[in-house]
Amino acid sequence: MTNATGLVWLSEDLRLHDNPLIERAANECQELIFCYFVDPSELKRDIYGCQPLGIHRRQFLAESLLIMHDRLKELGQTLNVFLARPIPSIESICSNLPITHVYRSTPVAFNESQSWAQLKSMLPDVNMISVETRCLFSAAEIEFQADSFPATFSKFRRLAERLNVRVPNGEIRSLPPSLSLLAFNFDRLILDPWVLNKQPIARGGEDAALDHLHDYFSSKAANTYKQTRNAFDGWENSSKWSFWLANGTLSVKQAAQALKEFQVVHGENEDNGWLMFELLWREYFQWYARAFNKRVFLVDGLFDQEKRKLRGTFYPQRFKQWCAGNTPYPIVNACMRQLNATGYMSNRGRQIVASALINELGLDWRCGASYFEQQLIDYDPASNWGNWQYIAGVGADPRGGRQFNLKKQTQMYDPNGEFIAKWTDSDENHRLDYTDAADWPIL
Repeated sequence: MTNATGLVWLSEDLRLHDNPLIERAANECQELIFCYFVDPSELKRDIYGCQPLGIHRRQFLAESLLIMHDRLKELGQTLNVFLARPIPSIESICSNLPITHVYRSTPVAFNESQSWAQLKSMLPDVNMISVETRCLFSAAEIEFQADSFPATFSKFRRLAERLNVRVPNGEIRSLPPSLSLLAFNFDRLILDPWVLNKQPIARGGEDAALDHLHDYFSSKAANTYKQTRNAFDGWENSSKWSFWLANGTLSVKQAAQALKEFQVVHGENEDNGWLMFELLWREYFQWYARAFNKRVFLVDGLFDQEKRKLRGTFYPQRFKQWCAGNTPYPIVNACMRQLNATGYMSNRGRQIVASALINELGLDWRCGASYFEQQLIDYDPASNWGNWQYIAGVGADPRGGRQFNLKKQTQMYDPNGEFIAKWTDSDENHRLDYTDAADWPIL
């Protein structure tokens, strides 16, 4: 295609390996502009007092963008990182430069889809192209509408297991030249001040993602995965792929292909096979979010008014205690303090603290989902909000919600109290619904 100039709007696709978005843009255009936008609203507090882009994920994102900047620079390109609202910014660029194409990864979450639809309506003369970069399968293979979405994960899995996961694309090694954006007065984001923790639990960026994938399968951890995945602590006890899958520095196809190659050499067993099971859970929620759109973020979820269930409310003091890990439940406190300190919590821990917030504390599940968005390095809107709905009983769980027995969970997964001792003090004694001179009475 001649005389084509493209703008690539990067988001959760910060890699050069297996990136069909960048590959297509490079094949179709003679000049490219690469942009990443941090919307200022992500740094403001929401109705629950949570900041969507918290410090742990902010550092991981900054590291990922710095690596992507260097990788693009090696190919003669520039990564423009702006602290600006993406829609008016892209509209301004397209109005002042001869942009013929705008590329972005296919949106997943409701707000992403709305923004993309708005931008398309604002730029009717520009080719607006979305490319699948986040999933194992394409829309042509597996997309559903809300009225046809499988009622349970098991039904989805049986459909997905009939499909072949395509081999990931290779590394992009050349790109068209860049077009300067220096004339635009958008606020450029200085990333270095976001990198504060010298010893984070995980480093961001494609290089770190590929190193971790290699190291994981160089060990035999995959062959005990199902047995160890519920551990609250321990780097080797779960795959930790979610850090890099969430912001697209690792593609899910790369993870699936590495697993397949490991199984060819070492054999397939129930433990390493469970890794694919977990990737399909992630896949399920990606298509779930697309099918149900706004309903993923509503208090009643997939339920209509006639089937409405009693939901929790918002007790500020209880929520504050849950966030800080100062509840009457030691296992909840340990998990929350781990999250606050590191930006990570195990899958088992997430289920336990979500169940406690909904059932023991009687809180609106959405405040918990918002806090996870703030704190988790591996925050992914589809997985996060979909899983919270699942626990709350307003999503795809046929059992209508999950309540975990906190004492039983502690006995099963921290029988010697080592995890609780690591993150809490033995003489702590927290109660609910207290007041002090600075608080209104809660009850």
